Amino acid sequence: MRNKLSIYCGFISLSFSLITLALFFVKVKASSVVDISTFIGVMGAFIGISVTLLIGYQIFNVLDFRNKLSQLESLRKELEHQREETNSINLQQQEGFNIILARLYHKDCLQTLNAVLSLMQAIPYSLSMPQKAEGYTWLLDELKEYMLEVTMVSFGSGTPEFFKKAVKEFKSIFDPIDNEIKEHQNFIYIKDKYTQLIDDFNIRLHNIATFKNVDLTEMTKAIPFPDYKYDD
Repeated sequence: MRNKLSIYCGFISLSFSLITLALFFVKVKASSVVDISTFIGVMGAFIGISVTLLIGYQIFNVLDFRNKLSQLESLRKELEHQREETNSINLQQQEGFNIILARLYHKDCLQTLNAVLSLMQAIPYSLSMPQKAEGYTWLLDELKEYMLEVTMVSFGSGTPEFFKKAVKEFKSIFDPIDNEIKEHQNFIYIKDKYTQLIDDFNIRLHNIATFKNVDLTEMTKAIPFPDYKYDD
């Protein structure tokens, strides 16, 4: 822009010089009168034209600058839109990966605990995507299905102390995921149903940790071991 302005000013100076030379050195008719008034009049007109052109040039520059700003703003919005789309795709991929992994674990009765953990890991990604509250119902229903299949067998076999330790180790992985879900900005969409489900599941884990068998249809129900009696 500075280069253009320099060229423009140079053009004005050159034109000014040429007009001055024309007024004083070019022959005119004897009847022609070229005095100081004529010179001032011509110069005034020339300066007026020059100022008009200069103002027009500045207006053009302002309009051009605004146009470039508008183009930059459009580009910024387009880049922001592409960033949001990329982020949404990444969230869908992460959610889908954890859901598929959970379902693969679910097919193996010995991997029920991993199925629960993997499906829970999908929830933060689901909450980060634009969905209505009813869009999460199926996810919580599937999580409940997996949790109902968590029994003593899921942790292995051993003494009461073994189950207490095994449940504690599981909780050390389970609780951080649970906290991440509860701290999510969109947790409100699943708060009631999720909170009740986790509370019931914690009771189920407590029953297992205290060496009690659990029911396959009711989350909080504990089934006492049969008291065998032997005849003498």
